[in-house]
Amino acid sequence: MENTMQEMKVTTNGYDFGPAHAAMRRFVDGNILSGVSSAILVGRDLVDVNCVGWADKEANEALRPDHIFRVFSNTKLITSCAALLLFEEDRFQLDDPIEKFILIPSRPKHRSLFAT
Repeated sequence: MENTMQEMKVTTNGYDFGPAHAAMRRFVDGNILSGVSSAILVGRDLVDVNCVGWADKEANEALRPDHIFRVFSNTKLITSCAALLLFEEDRFQLDDPIEKFILIPSRPKHRSLFAT
């Protein structure tokens, strides 16, 4: 699927989420996803909520903002959000060496099982 999302623009009234909504619609219309729900915060303000597609496609039940989802792999979500917040605060740069933040011990020398 090429050109899934066009550039989003900031308008005088805030953000223009039309391209993101259109991309979500294309994923549903292309039968790649049965439904997509998004909520976008700027700081602590909820600035956009959008639901596209189906909560239950067979029952013809549309996806609504109050649907409850079972979410897996929360660690990745929380870690990436924390990293983005720290990046916004200029606490690190994407090309910083990992050793700046995580102690990497030297590897102990192991004897080879096949030593003669």
